[in-house]
Amino acid sequence: MLPVTVVLFAFFLNGCRTDVESAYRSVKPMSASATESGRDELSKSLEFLENMDQYEPLAAQRQAYLGINRWIARQPDTDDWTLDPLTDELPQYLSDVLRKMRPDGLRFQEEDISYLQAHMFLRDIARFAAETAPPDPLVEQWIAADTTLTEEQRRDLSVTARMFDWTVRSIQLTPSRPDVRHRKPSVGPRQLKLDEAAKKASVPPASRVGPGELFYVSETLLKGHGDMVDRARIFILLSRQRGIPVVVLAREDDEFVEPQPWLCGAVIGAQLYLFDTALGLPIPHVDRSGIATLEYVHTHPEILRELDAPDEPYPVRAGDVRRVTVQLDASPQALSRRMRLVERRLAGDRKMILTAQPSELATRLQNVGGVGRMEILRTPYVVLRYRKELQTKIRKDKKTANPIARQLIVVRSMPPLFQARLLHFRGQFDAHGMQAGAKSLYLTCRPPDAVLKEMATDENSSQMRLVVAGKQAASYWMGLITYDNSKYKAAQDWFAQRTLRASPNGPWTHGARYNLGRIWEMLNEPQRAQKIYRADDSPQRAGNSVRAALLD
Repeated sequence: MLPVTVVLFAFFLNGCRTDVESAYRSVKPMSASATESGRDELSKSLEFLENMDQYEPLAAQRQAYLGINRWIARQPDTDDWTLDPLTDELPQYLSDVLRKMRPDGLRFQEEDISYLQAHMFLRDIARFAAETAPPDPLVEQWIAADTTLTEEQRRDLSVTARMFDWTVRSIQLTPSRPDVRHRKPSVGPRQLKLDEAAKKASVPPASRVGPGELFYVSETLLKGHGDMVDRARIFILLSRQRGIPVVVLAREDDEFVEPQPWLCGAVIGAQLYLFDTALGLPIPHVDRSGIATLEYVHTHPEILRELDAPDEPYPVRAGDVRRVTVQLDASPQALSRRMRLVERRLAGDRKMILTAQPSELATRLQNVGGVGRMEILRTPYVVLRYRKELQTKIRKDKKTANPIARQLIVVRSMPPLFQARLLHFRGQFDAHGMQAGAKSLYLTCRPPDAVLKEMATDENSSQMRLVVAGKQAASYWMGLITYDNSKYKAAQDWFAQRTLRASPNGPWTHGARYNLGRIWEMLNEPQRAQKIYRADDSPQRAGNSVRAALLD
């Protein structure tokens, strides 16, 4: 009988802790030969994170953490850094999160390692999506038809659409958690104004989180699924790597203090171009002659009704978006002195955007029609607050349920799958010299069904469930790689046969069906794509129904 080949990582066996530093204590340092060289500590630290597929993950993270702190300790203290003034608008409980992250500090914290690694993923994905991956032909038609764009704006909008398309195809949409919002209190017959209401709003418990507030961006990328806000953050940060600002537009509400996220707006020229991560579509012009802007929706409100799906009307009315709140993604790390020092040292293939200047972007947007309040997006702050609370509970009681570990267990517990995922983000699909590529590693995670049947025993049933889940994920991700290589017939086989037929109600059914529809579009068979979209019952069903209609 063949042995089970699953090897559980240290952090899985140790209770799947979510914080890097606590896990470091049980990991021995690497040998001197692995860490010593003539290069500076920053380069060595980044190399550990960039090539983590070649090392034991926790050891690589620890070496990066130690090395980058040795590097920054020797850097001169610059005096031109100031905390962005838009942070003054954060509610007090989130200002406390920012303060604890020490944005002015010159010491990296454990969360900074996840942040750096996420941005390495984002940099590499953005490069591949902009330069190699096939674009969405439907959206490219709309951009080509827009006569109001300059060549530079057309190029930027096309790049933005590629970042959006990669996000929608690669991050399978999940239902959103309920919003955490507060009703505006009333004093006698009058309702408090927004600023007064915000001050009086109760502080939500750290354990109560809403859409996009459970996972770090790096984790959403690794597991390959997320809700509309998870998708929005990935889209925003991918576009940032290409120099294009994207913001969240939220609907203001007379009854609630917090606005409700609606969609994303790409800042190109003096306009906000609209991309809906719940629909999985940009908003088109009524006559399909371009991607709609916020200004266009104000002058052509009928476009919102064209987004109605059968039995599922689009949840936004024209009056809801006459004035929107602009939310700018600027996490504590993106505002920090230490990330700015790193960013300034990066060049060439290693260059990535690590920081944000929300006040500058807010100034640029202040004259855009329909824009009301401008504020920092609270999501990354709530994530950090929630994770600190979770870590504290786990330290006190090892039996505490860990929803983070539960959703990451498959990719983290199978080393070849984890390695393949990193190479997938890097665009290294095929073998390079002696180093395996993502495809060969994904294939090693796909043992034949006969072997799985032989391996199945009562003693290793839990491990077998992981092996089966790993095989399902590897099959689906192989389909994405094959699509990105423009090998549509081969991708069709991965999605139709090795994902949908092999696991009809598996964890990747919705994403496989959507990507199969996209393949039929690429093969110029729109009727077959429409059939798939109209039969869809996934969280993206409304958007897929609208896409089917747009193909007409």
